[in-house]
Amino acid sequence: MSKSTNVSVSMSPSCARAWRRLERSFTGDDEIFRSRDHALKVAGRDSKWLPAIAGTVEFRVRRYRGPDGSPRYLLFEDTGICMPREKASRGLKAFVASMACEQAYRPAAAHAAVFSREPVSPAAVKDAIESCAAPLTALAEDASLRRLNGEIVGTESTPTLFMEADGVYCRLQRTKAMKQANAPKWAQVRDAKAYEGKDPDNANRCRNPLVYAAVEDGVTFADRLGLATMYWTGSCGT
Repeated sequence: MSKSTNVSVSMSPSCARAWRRLERSFTGDDEIFRSRDHALKVAGRDSKWLPAIAGTVEFRVRRYRGPDGSPRYLLFEDTGICMPREKASRGLKAFVASMACEQAYRPAAAHAAVFSREPVSPAAVKDAIESCAAPLTALAEDASLRRLNGEIVGTESTPTLFMEADGVYCRLQRTKAMKQANAPKWAQVRDAKAYEGKDPDNANRCRNPLVYAAVEDGVTFADRLGLATMYWTGSCGT
């Protein structure tokens, strides 16, 4: 991508898409204002600070109000840069979430702050993980409902299905609000594995393993584990 006759910048496809959205935001607010649905009235301008991987971007955008009185930011809706209440760019969230998979929240927050040049709290790391996981969680919930309704059935069969389950208690780093609400200090991470037996070529490996882990009560965990194991036809012994 070239920005002038003197400078040529090579970017990854994801960075190039982000740059195009940012370019669109430079002039897009005025274009959107002229072509908007006139039922939307301008209610003012707001400043939006968006921490990103390379630093913090400040936007001055028009705030609109629709017939129902709810605020809308058409620039963000059009460019997809962020949602009105997002506290960090999606790229920064994905970066933080990936780092948190390899280390604790506090070191991940400290390392992310080096790139973004903004303080990142452990709670922000947790929010980033939940935000990145939300689409996958929605897909899993949809698949569970479809299995319950008989739309999805198992396609694999095995004479015996082996299952193992365990759990470990972890101490929670509660926020001030959680402490005031007397939230639990501990949570149990439950995990289970289903498999068709040991690999004949390697006794340390399982054949077709399926792993499910979650922080939830025992009844919910058992129900969802049963749905997860519907990958098999259900005609096998357990």
